[in-house]
Amino acid sequence: MNTIIGTDCSPESMFQVIGGWTSQFQLNGKLVGGSMRLDQDPRLAWHIKTIGGVEDKRILELGPLEGAHTKMLLDAGAWEVIAVEGLSDCFIRCLIVKEAFRMVRARFVFGDFCNYVANYAGIRFDLVSAAGVLYHQSNPVKLIYDIAKITDTVIVWSQVADHNEKGTVGDIVFNNKSYSGRPYRWGDARLKSESYCASLYTEAFWLFPEDMIQCFIDAGFINIIQGESLRNENGESILFTASKK
Repeated sequence: MNTIIGTDCSPESMFQVIGGWTSQFQLNGKLVGGSMRLDQDPRLAWHIKTIGGVEDKRILELGPLEGAHTKMLLDAGAWEVIAVEGLSDCFIRCLIVKEAFRMVRARFVFGDFCNYVANYAGIRFDLVSAAGVLYHQSNPVKLIYDIAKITDTVIVWSQVADHNEKGTVGDIVFNNKSYSGRPYRWGDARLKSESYCASLYTEAFWLFPEDMIQCFIDAGFINIIQGESLRNENGESILFTASKK
């Protein structure tokens, strides 16, 4: 691997340390990173508006990708964002974004956020962001129930299983309740792409949309507000906020 040698000491030069960027940022009048302005994501903007803002809130972000949503939450007034990322390349990109934009109220943690949530014993979070991560999990049901132990409010965007597609249908049984969906296999995708940003595992389980909503309700999130989420190249998706009040 060739070593990149920094020369001009500009914040923009940090984005050359590693390739494979997905998120694009504007920094000192220049566009850096990838091609998607996720720091202006309309889905997250809808989340923030729907829950009445994030000002002064302490937030746990699951799978920050490259810190674009982290920046957006902080720009919206969040007091602190703890973001847990388990892919090493994405974690490095998060640290670059943190330094480039001086995000002093962001704390990035390297590791599997499922373990972080399951073992968390600190002060409850005002909000958990589970945007773009549930469909990457082998057991999203357990993760949802674990999230319910540490917060009263969750924001979600996720791919979901499509009833009209062919393929295997399975169930996850948890707390004597059954939730249906389709098993999915990522395989060795992460070895084939520099910009891989999906699951830590080789297998995942995509819940059907009504089963995902029911899972949140069963976990205690009685107030579900859904937004419009259009079908994309990966299939059906769902956008909603979930709270216990």
